[in-house]
Amino acid sequence: PRLVRGLDYYTRTVFEFVAPSLGAQDTICGGGRYDDLVEELGGPSTPAAGFSIGIERLLIALNENRAEIPCVMTPFIYIATLGEANQTKGYQIAALFRSQGIRTWLNLSEKSLSSQLKIADKKGIKWVIIVGDREVTENRFVLRDMQTGNQEKIDWADLKQFIKRFKSTVCSI
Repeated sequence: PRLVRGLDYYTRTVFEFVAPSLGAQDTICGGGRYDDLVEELGGPSTPAAGFSIGIERLLIALNENRAEIPCVMTPFIYIATLGEANQTKGYQIAALFRSQGIRTWLNLSEKSLSSQLKIADKKGIKWVIIVGDREVTENRFVLRDMQTGNQEKIDWADLKQFIKRFKSTVCSI
């Protein structure tokens, strides 16, 4: 059996993923090995493999098959650490969020809070956790809603409960 992809430079492995619902142009993804191509173009013998994906076809097929599209890859939480001494606490918070599948951006620079809030806003991140000297001393952190500007203080002891609260809203960005 042989698969013809309209190109004669493939060697050995060739593949296609198709969605019959797309009709005549049903290939979503295709590729294979082309071990002799570089040499045929005048270069040294170079084994190679590659593929291409038709993004528009993929989206049409997903829509037609009512596939659930995952939420965007924008980080959901930005952790603003104020000062190098507070980065360890930032790591701990980030690890907890990430272990629960919540995308988290952890700042490790010495930028001011204002600069960090601008970064979070520019990236479209909805929530910022502020970790500074006062927050560490008081065993709490400040949560800022970037859309409303509202802030609330949350005790470290309540962090796991806080994460559960947010897990249900991760895809509602």
